[in-house]
Amino acid sequence: MVPRLPEEAFIALLRSVYRNARHCNRARLTPRTPRLSALGCRTLRQYASTGAGDGDDDGGAARRGNTRTKEIAVLGGGITGLTTAHYLARYAPDAHVTLYEARDKLGGWIDAVRVPAGNGRDGEVLLQRGPRMLRSGSSSNRYDDLVLYDVIASLNLQNAMRHPSGPSDSRYLFYPDHLVKLPSGEPTLGGVLEAARSFLREPLWDGCLGAALSFRRKNDVSGLTVISDKFAALQNARRNGNDDYMLERLERRLARDESVAAFLGRVLDDERPVRNIVSGMLHGIYGGDAHRLSAKHTVLDRLWYQFASPRPRGQVWMPRKDWFLLYELMDGVGAVSANADEIVRLAERALGWKLLAFDDGLVTLVRALVEDLERQGNVTVKCGEPVTSVTKGDGCVLIKTPKTGDQPAKYDHVISTLFSKHLAKIAQPANSLPSLAETHAVTIMVVNLWYPGQDLLASNHGFGYLVPTATPNNDEGALGVLFDSDLTTDPARSPPGTKLTVMLGGHHWDGYRYFPNGDTGIAMAMSVVRKHLGIEPGTTANEVHARARLCRDCLPQHFVGHRARMAAAHDELRAAFGGRLSVAGPSYTAIGVAPAMRAGWEAATRVARPRSATLWFANAHKEPDAEWRAWCVSTLLEGEGEAEGGKQREEELAGHTGLEEFAVYEAAAMMPVWKKDLYFRTWTRPERRFTDSEGRWIEREQEQDDEEEEEEEQEPETDGDQKVRVGKKSFRVQPPGSGNVLHKDST
Repeated sequence: MVPRLPEEAFIALLRSVYRNARHCNRARLTPRTPRLSALGCRTLRQYASTGAGDGDDDGGAARRGNTRTKEIAVLGGGITGLTTAHYLARYAPDAHVTLYEARDKLGGWIDAVRVPAGNGRDGEVLLQRGPRMLRSGSSSNRYDDLVLYDVIASLNLQNAMRHPSGPSDSRYLFYPDHLVKLPSGEPTLGGVLEAARSFLREPLWDGCLGAALSFRRKNDVSGLTVISDKFAALQNARRNGNDDYMLERLERRLARDESVAAFLGRVLDDERPVRNIVSGMLHGIYGGDAHRLSAKHTVLDRLWYQFASPRPRGQVWMPRKDWFLLYELMDGVGAVSANADEIVRLAERALGWKLLAFDDGLVTLVRALVEDLERQGNVTVKCGEPVTSVTKGDGCVLIKTPKTGDQPAKYDHVISTLFSKHLAKIAQPANSLPSLAETHAVTIMVVNLWYPGQDLLASNHGFGYLVPTATPNNDEGALGVLFDSDLTTDPARSPPGTKLTVMLGGHHWDGYRYFPNGDTGIAMAMSVVRKHLGIEPGTTANEVHARARLCRDCLPQHFVGHRARMAAAHDELRAAFGGRLSVAGPSYTAIGVAPAMRAGWEAATRVARPRSATLWFANAHKEPDAEWRAWCVSTLLEGEGEAEGGKQREEELAGHTGLEEFAVYEAAAMMPVWKKDLYFRTWTRPERRFTDSEGRWIEREQEQDDEEEEEEEQEPETDGDQKVRVGKKSFRVQPPGSGNVLHKDST
């Protein structure tokens, strides 16, 4: 008889699997160093016998011995494409991977060059014309950073990591005609007094007091219990078999969409903070317009979901698939979790730093990825070969390039990391992907200025400044200026001088048919720093070194309605390519280097480990709670092997587009969690830490034999939680997917 509560059903299922596994010849999983399993956060796979798929590295190869080599193509050699190829090479050694890149150089928008300083005897200056450093994920509600650490561990780049620092971590906004310092760093008496003076004097802060009071009033969650009334009503409705109304009500709350300006205007009751402050922040991240960007697809997503469906203090909304990413990298089969120990080390160390880079910015990471692919026997890299068409063939995908002529290359599966609108242009037949054709990206001119010999930043040292939409006389369309000479990984190697990076364009240039050339861009950048910083071209005795790069369509914009467009694109991709063409990258998911790498990991995992990947997204046809979790267990226990004739992987591969998460109810894709239960975060509770303040492993007491495990099994559970012994303490952990899971109806 099935227990009444879905949590009880899940625990009962785990017990059943565990008892069966106890009578098998199973190897004990005893990690060398603490991992999730050492803290009691066991993945479901740990309840399986070794014959259920844990030895897939050898057995899977034997089962696949009679099948032909799968041909997989990756379109685009940016950071997403490189990461995708990297994981395909690791996870699918029985497949052959071909990477196509239109330019002669890999890395996408990550680019840097060293130029001689002065006459060449004063060293070299590193000029970076793209992303140059990464932020720690220690305050995020997502686990994108774990993929970054996994790649760093695979490439042995741990000793090459650098943490940029400078004389100040100050940040500024330019409004209306001068720099205004923003509150930052640890609060001190002097900092509080300085912020108070700025608040009273600067027009930048107009409307902020009233906005803060409005925000506090509308974000009052003091009346919410651990489970809000809405979720309690939803649970009761489910138990009574009448959950349609509550499900639709919750989905309506999460499925609506609005721009950043509309959302914050509603929450703050004042548009001035959006124009004066928030618009500048969006310029620095997206180069986009606050009136068009979707609030829940920006860095404000966590805040948006909190207002859409309030949670008690201490809880946050997070994507459900992030838990599966965590468990895969920590306790997955074979190569998936090969770097688990090193991921833990890096993630715990990241709690103590803010920025991550390498001596050559992020070019070091790109170079290491490229060199690793060149060493792989199952990867072919084709630079300078743009893809001109992608067409569905008979059980394959046909790709044409200028070098293929009349004989297109055939692939079993293609993963596109290209800009979505460009993919829509080359997809055949024409107009087969209209939703992707509607997407938009902004163009940015990046200009490096190097003034040798002098410190020209005066009393304005720091990270740099951004230019809000409300700033007048911004004819150049400036987005912001980075103070590169204040943030360096190797001060001893950097010659004295002032190095700036000026960013122009973004949404200011939307609708332009023609963009400035390099010389015009340099002249515009010099005009910006002259007006904003008072730096004249003839300030130094030596000539100014300047370089410009026009980055066309470099930052995709997730406008209002993005989720609905991607859901429609999912159906179009399936109809046009039968699931043999999938997509990945910032055109679809979050902007940034780490999110792009995570997208590459997902794209590769969908193809190389389809049974495991289905746990994230292919569950729309399952009933909520108990049945869905039972399906998760059975999927993990069946392993990654293929059925006879190689049909299993083919069937699972069918329908993959990379956009499945947009095709289910949004309430199914998100889940509320306690912040303190997240791993590797500043707010993580001590019981979920792996190292102490000095970086030493925390010893945890583990079960020594099956009798102790049996005793643990008999310990009572409360509210569906699983009680686990850690040393002499105990805490509760939720199995993955134990929250409320809501799915779209099959109709």
